[in-house]
Amino acid sequence: MPDPTWGEVGIAVCVAEGAAPEADALLAWLGDKVPRYKMPKTVVFWDEMPKSGYGKITKKLIRAELAERGALADV
Repeated sequence: MPDPTWGEVGIAVCVAEGAAPEADALLAWLGDKVPRYKMPKTVVFWDEMPKSGYGKITKKLIRAELAERGALADV
């Protein structure tokens, strides 16, 4: 996702079965497992990931879906 300071930062797109955990709880859990520079700035939960015609999950489709849902506008 674009960032005015760093140029680009990570966004975590997660699929949660049942009730999705809170984004803050997930980021706190990741705190000691992921280096700070790789820590996602935003977390979103979806019912399922968009897939290509071959059944693959691609960054291009995820970016398009994020733009469609307005998640990239949070910058």
